[in-house]
Amino acid sequence: MTVNPNEKRLLLFATCCAVAGLVIGGVSGFTAKPTCNESNLGHCFTEDVIYRTVKGMTTGLGGGIGAAFATHIGMNYKD
Repeated sequence: MTVNPNEKRLLLFATCCAVAGLVIGGVSGFTAKPTCNESNLGHCFTEDVIYRTVKGMTTGLGGGIGAAFATHIGMNYKD
C-alpha cells in the first residue's frame, strides 16, 4: 500500500492537531476548578482531578482532529 504525499501531509497535520488538542485539553481540565454552590457542594469536593484531566483531553482530541479535517476540507475548496 502506497501513500501519496498529500495523504502523508494530512495524516501528519491531523496527528499534530490531535496532540496539540490533547495537551491543551489536558492542561485545561487539570487547572479547571469546579464552581461550588449550595446545591453541588458534595460533588464539588469529590470530583477527581484525573477525571477532569481525561475529560479535557478527550474534548481536546476531538477538537484537534475536527479542526484538522475542517482545515483540510477548506483547503480542498480553495484549490
